[in-house]
Amino acid sequence: MNASNLTINSTTTLWEAYAVPLLFWYCLMVLLCVLGTLSSLAVLLAILASRKLRAGSGALIANFLVGITVQCAVFLPLFTASVAGVPLSCPATFFPYFLLNKVISLADMMIGINRFIAICFPYRYSLFTTARVLTTMILLPWGVALIYSLFLLLGVSGRFEPLPPWHACGTTFFSAAASFTSTLIGVIVPIGTLGVLFVAMFGVMGVRRWMGGEREGGKDAARMQALRRKRYQSVRMLFVAYVLYSACFMPTQIASSLFSRQFQTDPLLQLLFRAVALLGYATVPRSVIDLYFPILTVNASSAAAPAHLEVASI
Repeated sequence: MNASNLTINSTTTLWEAYAVPLLFWYCLMVLLCVLGTLSSLAVLLAILASRKLRAGSGALIANFLVGITVQCAVFLPLFTASVAGVPLSCPATFFPYFLLNKVISLADMMIGINRFIAICFPYRYSLFTTARVLTTMILLPWGVALIYSLFLLLGVSGRFEPLPPWHACGTTFFSAAASFTSTLIGVIVPIGTLGVLFVAMFGVMGVRRWMGGEREGGKDAARMQALRRKRYQSVRMLFVAYVLYSACFMPTQIASSLFSRQFQTDPLLQLLFRAVALLGYATVPRSVIDLYFPILTVNASSAAAPAHLEVASI
């Protein structure tokens, strides 16, 4: 049945019309919610159980994982239930869902900034892991996301309400500027910033590798080369995870914010985008990579002399 010819407003009728694909989608969402919750919770507990991992970037990663864990365990299942026709209060359920989406994106950007400092300026890394700096980097995503989400909750720039065709909770923006601001905060700024930081990290490491190869020698040369290889492998792995995560997360954010009317006309397209976004939370190995990075940082910081020699070789 062509969605464009569908003039039915009843969620029950839509379930009858799309019985097989909807059943498959519902099972997939439940599975991804379980995988996302368990994987994020496992890494979060591992960080909280280790004093070393709680320090530095570990605190930022824990903040990021709290958002993903709550999203996968609570609010994404509620969204799935609303598609199934379960009556829910949109302000009570979609407000925290919308809030956590923004928090997760901005918290990920803060981790990227921390990684950039650790890789490119290791001799200054300790300045960015003080309690004041880490507290600011943890609270800033929550503050920005909360202020913007409250504008929607209070009906200033939009509102949370059931949207056709599924009558599941969603966001209605009152203007194109409000819609673009949502995309700017949740997609363009965090993901764009991470892309720029990764380009800068690869560039700095390339320059150091070239200039270090010209100058280094003696007994520390092998240690320096091993340290640079380890950092390069770490950044490369993080970049792959960033690309996969962006490929999963960006389409839904862009489609729902910039093409909201088109996004709302095709029932199956909505569900497909939601499943792809959840796939980014559940299956992209960001949690494992985020756990690996603080271990690398701890190991690298313990070898203070090689780290400073690498900086001095530029």
